[in-house]
Amino acid sequence: MSLSVTNQQIAAALASPAAGGDASLQQAGNHFKMLMRNPLMSPPHHGSDMMSTNVIAKMAAAQDVEIQKSVQEMTAAAMKAALELASTQLDMGPR
Repeated sequence: MSLSVTNQQIAAALASPAAGGDASLQQAGNHFKMLMRNPLMSPPHHGSDMMSTNVIAKMAAAQDVEIQKSVQEMTAAAMKAALELASTQLDMGPR
């Protein structure tokens, strides 16, 4: 089953609300339009952008220091394990 819809029917449907349309739906649509025109819907600006960028840079630097420390600790632990393994192999060698 197919229905043929003409351009005039589409234009008429868009121009006027449907007969017996829900009034609350119309009010919600009007409220949405009003909200979209409101400039307060944009993200809030908290001071200068340099201040927020500076905070992010400090956080990144602090994380970098923590990562470097953990990498150094892991490297030291791996070297210690390798030395212990080598000394154990030397102790078990033929005599």
